[in-house]
Amino acid sequence: MGSNKELISQGIRQARLQWFFGYNCASLWMESTLIDTFLLYFLTKKGIHVQPTQDYLIKCFRDALALFDKNYLIGSDDALEKSIKEGLTLMISDGDFRRKPIDASSLLFL
Repeated sequence: MGSNKELISQGIRQARLQWFFGYNCASLWMESTLIDTFLLYFLTKKGIHVQPTQDYLIKCFRDALALFDKNYLIGSDDALEKSIKEGLTLMISDGDFRRKPIDASSLLFL
């Protein structure tokens, strides 16, 4: 699901979601569960129940993922193995659901 960014974009706009996080490859079960659980814990502790800015959401995801080695192999697509840095997708809406959400995946590990 995380590799089809056009479908994600349509889903964000139709469901009026603020963000989408997923994997753009077949990911290892245990590793992806640890990442997902920690992200949910971190975002809950940060109080992401109000409508945060795009920059604040990116910072929250970046801070949460800082615990993980960005070069750790998380999974693979049809041709290549992918690291955490390469295998994650984060898309964020600016709140105007007529516009396409931004792909913030490259901003997760700077």
